[in-house]
Amino acid sequence: ATTGKNTTPDATPTTTTTFVAKTLPPPLEYNASSADPASLSTDQLLQILQTNPDIGLDDNQVQARLQQYGTNTLIAPSKPSLWQLIAEQFEDRLVQILVLVAIVSSLFSVLEYNGESLLHAFVEPLVIIAILIMNAAVGVWQSQSASDSLEALQKLQPTLCCPLRNGEWQVNIPASDLVPGDILQLRVGDKVPADARVLQLQSSTLQVDETALTGESVTVGKLVGSEGIAPPHSPLQNQRGMVFSGTMVTSGNALAVVVQTGMDTQFGKIQKGVSMAASESTKTPLAIKLDEFGNTLTIVIGAICLAVWIVSIPKMNDASFGNVWQGAIYYAKVAVALGVAAIPEGLPAVITLCLSLGTRRMAQRNVIVRKLPSVETLGCTSVICTDKTGTLTTNEMTAVSLVILEKDGGVVEHKIEGTSY
Repeated sequence: ATTGKNTTPDATPTTTTTFVAKTLPPPLEYNASSADPASLSTDQLLQILQTNPDIGLDDNQVQARLQQYGTNTLIAPSKPSLWQLIAEQFEDRLVQILVLVAIVSSLFSVLEYNGESLLHAFVEPLVIIAILIMNAAVGVWQSQSASDSLEALQKLQPTLCCPLRNGEWQVNIPASDLVPGDILQLRVGDKVPADARVLQLQSSTLQVDETALTGESVTVGKLVGSEGIAPPHSPLQNQRGMVFSGTMVTSGNALAVVVQTGMDTQFGKIQKGVSMAASESTKTPLAIKLDEFGNTLTIVIGAICLAVWIVSIPKMNDASFGNVWQGAIYYAKVAVALGVAAIPEGLPAVITLCLSLGTRRMAQRNVIVRKLPSVETLGCTSVICTDKTGTLTTNEMTAVSLVILEKDGGVVEHKIEGTSY
């Protein structure tokens, strides 16, 4: 506000006041997916998040940030439909050969059907189809039962928290409604609902069990203020001022500000990596061998059937046949029957049965097997590469530095940027 005197001739001096609107700095843009909150001071973080540790966010801010950042939930990969599960059972090369043979055999049975019993006329394709249906049913049942078990485990996770909003502590708020900028109260026994930065200790120390994230069995003491600041892009073990979603508070109480939610949390990033690795999955050794066997079998049986049919061409004009066409169909059916006899129809069913027995033995040891080939893969494993804590990774060893011995005897280390290969 500015003040000044207004004087006019033959008038009493008067004082006028002019109000000027205060210009506020524009809010800073916060990118939760690429932010590095561990390297910022708490004052900078609170300014960027536009939040007050004494009041928290108001309802309007919460709604706006829910629209901007989404809910605090991990996006589960889409669950395959029943038809997709059934289609997966027919990706095996031997099964595909049997399907083709069943179709050809059914076609010839239709051409030669003369009013006899349907069961007798279509006995070959019916047997093959019955085996394929049984094989697919076992595979679908195994996948469905494993998915149901995983969903039951996910329901055991806590889903409530206590944020500070509108100046009051809210009780039993769904953790999915948390947004960056929310102020949380962390107490002993709480499971951290989102990645957050510690603002204030309400006890002498704050200890957090990060086993689920880093694999380290020793609890981690958290720091506040300048002591909690980590260098930019530090590994999780060095971010002593941060608490991460899914970890457990084992000792102490503290206040923290939410900085990352949902798929932007460290657990969300792990899930992205696991989903990418799952999409690039390769076939198991047994599946590869079965495909090679199926390809070889197809070529050999196809060549034999064709040779049998060609050799039988002179006999197609026999008087017992009405015409050459009927003779050709008869010997074609003989060739197909020979191919059906050579194909081991029971092999896919036997393999599925053996793998199912393996999954039952694993279930007795409290191991959930989602797909049948996983049992076969485990049986073929000779070396397991893991660190001392068994932390889950995307199974990609990545070079992070290159050390070169120079001609003068010195050693030079070059940092390798980027991720993955």
